[in-house]
Amino acid sequence: MSHSNCAKRQQEFWKSFSKYADVLVVSPMKWGNKEVKDELFTQPNGNIYRLLTGKCYNEGDMNSYYFDNFVYNEICNFNPDIIYQQNEVYSNQAFLSQSWAKSLGAKYVLFCWENIRQLNDRDKKFLENCDLVICGSEDSRVLYKGNLVLPQVGIDTNKFKSSEEKRYDVLYLGRYAPEKGVAYIKAAYPDTTFICSADYEYVPEALSKAKIFVSYPFDISQWKEQWISYSVAEAMASGCAVIMSDTSSAKEYLKDSPVILVPMQREDLLKEAIYTLLQNDEEIKARGKACREWVKQFDNDIMSKKLYEIFKVLINDR
Repeated sequence: MSHSNCAKRQQEFWKSFSKYADVLVVSPMKWGNKEVKDELFTQPNGNIYRLLTGKCYNEGDMNSYYFDNFVYNEICNFNPDIIYQQNEVYSNQAFLSQSWAKSLGAKYVLFCWENIRQLNDRDKKFLENCDLVICGSEDSRVLYKGNLVLPQVGIDTNKFKSSEEKRYDVLYLGRYAPEKGVAYIKAAYPDTTFICSADYEYVPEALSKAKIFVSYPFDISQWKEQWISYSVAEAMASGCAVIMSDTSSAKEYLKDSPVILVPMQREDLLKEAIYTLLQNDEEIKARGKACREWVKQFDNDIMSKKLYEIFKVLINDR
């Protein structure tokens, strides 16, 4: 269960997961400008993927929303071995789904991103009642005393390809927000193309036409990057040369990658990195090819099997 399941990226991951086990994926039927429809898919081996959309109260607020009793009744009918909630420890839905797991005798697994907010006594009690806590970064694992670190989902690397036709010298694709470093990107390379609102089905085409992809978030008191960002992973899969800021999670995940890491909030160094790359087409191609190979470790098939193996051990420990 997660508000994130309204996104195609998450749905594709869970379809891949259903190769290994039946899965009921719960998503809000409406989240912001996204409307989601129920879906049922059967794998060749007979395993079921079902996307269930439910009404949620406080829709649009990832920490205070919660699903109605219809969703709970459908979960009861599904009779899961595990309830896997992707939400912060202090969210309404996390508390609700933990109580659902207890009532059904199911294992309860929490995935969380939070890597700044300190725990209070209620949070600590909640975490004690989790069977497993998976965190999106090492910062989060230390804060939550989590069991392991994994990305929330993988990516479909086969969906992303490089094109010989390059329309964008430098591309930014993502939220247009101050903490995403858009002002620094604009100042460093004014001709950057910004795509900040696009249907997910259009994303592979846009990325395939880019020479260089730039992501330049920086840490603020309320937020810091919680993975390498899926747009970065998808840009790598598209064969782009990638430049990213050295946020904590980026340094953690990308330390051995072909991505160029630039110190946060350094317009001069970002400008130098972009212009140096633009002067060398062979370097762009070489880095793009290396990025595509490197990111395959996060392919949906690999990540979904890894998560399944984790769940299998948890179930067998009953």
